[in-house]
Amino acid sequence: FSENDLRVTGLIANLAAVKIENVRLLEEQLEKKRMQEELRLGAKIQRNLLPRADPRLAGYEICGESRTCFEIGGDYYDFISKRDGKLAVVIADISGKGVGAALLMSGLHSSLRALIHTAAEPAVLVAQLNQVMIENSPANKFATLFYAELDPATHEIEYVNGGHNPALLAVDGEVSELGSTGPIVGLIEEAVYASRRVALAPGSVVLLYTDGISEPEDEAGEEFGSEGLAEILRREPALPGRRLFAVIRERVEEYQASGEQHDDSTLVVVRRLE
Repeated sequence: FSENDLRVTGLIANLAAVKIENVRLLEEQLEKKRMQEELRLGAKIQRNLLPRADPRLAGYEICGESRTCFEIGGDYYDFISKRDGKLAVVIADISGKGVGAALLMSGLHSSLRALIHTAAEPAVLVAQLNQVMIENSPANKFATLFYAELDPATHEIEYVNGGHNPALLAVDGEVSELGSTGPIVGLIEEAVYASRRVALAPGSVVLLYTDGISEPEDEAGEEFGSEGLAEILRREPALPGRRLFAVIRERVEEYQASGEQHDDSTLVVVRRLE
């Protein structure tokens, strides 16, 4: 073979390599487009699992909102009207992010709605949810959960806190925490849960949140924490729910050093009107 033969062969090889690379890039682009479409559909399905409207309950303002870190996430909140006239209010945070957390979130949603009308007490319901998650989830997947039943006749809530961030109860400028009454859901097979009751005086507010709200850090590495939320409740005790959400998110964004959302974040407020 001559030098010209080698040169021509090299040119042909280069052209073939470019063509092969173009085909590979096109295949990757089509696959990426397909995955984006799947995520878009998954996000739409997940949004439909969350409440489409705030519940209407005489004498109360109740609302919630959730924002995901990625297209889909693992935060969950819900409002469920029970046959006995009570309103169930729930917020949960699945471990992890993305598709895996979203699948477990949908499973928790289905299980809760299937069990809620059969369990006699909130503590029994959460224990049943714990068993379902242990039987149907990987060992390293679990959820923190705050479940409460609001009785509009007695103006009391009975709640179970399964390892979730403590809910905040604000009354007349004083803020207290509704702490844990049992372990994380889906972690311990023989877990025992207890319930507690709290009376809601006129004007009192219960704020539920996930760690995407409380864990952002400032430049010194200090978390916003429940105290940051409590301070907002002390300063703005009469803010309507949606306005309260906006103030909280603005304050968190100002506080965190990175300025970026790194976790799913969810807020729920229950306010007894004056």
